[in-house]
Amino acid sequence: MKNESQKPRKMPKGKLVVSIVTLLAGALLFIGYPLMNKYREANPIDKQCIIESAEVFNSSSGTGGIATSGTELKINTDGCGTVYVDHAIAPQKKSYQDMADELNQHQGQKITLIFPPFQLPGTRDSVLTGYGYRL
Repeated sequence: MKNESQKPRKMPKGKLVVSIVTLLAGALLFIGYPLMNKYREANPIDKQCIIESAEVFNSSSGTGGIATSGTELKINTDGCGTVYVDHAIAPQKKSYQDMADELNQHQGQKITLIFPPFQLPGTRDSVLTGYGYRL
């Protein structure tokens, strides 16, 4: 006679479904996020804006002893608001200071700013994140 405690236990269907859904959601996130970033960089949107000023912006934030800092290009425009560039794509392969100096030479002129095809709401008020510009 077999001992009842030696029989393999079956997982309840509810737990099995939750496990499968969790596994699929994790795989989708792991694969989907990099694919979304590649799509955004491959399909930028151009927008015409008048340059008011540009500067290198150093940001820092943190709580609980953990601090982060970063450098961005801050572009003040008429028509597009304030645009921050923290990840420039081609054609820019310059430093943020070189890009700010170049943009400041075109103050009052309309230039093309490059944006991702979609953006999630940011932490700043009425601010866009861009990929750079085309003169």
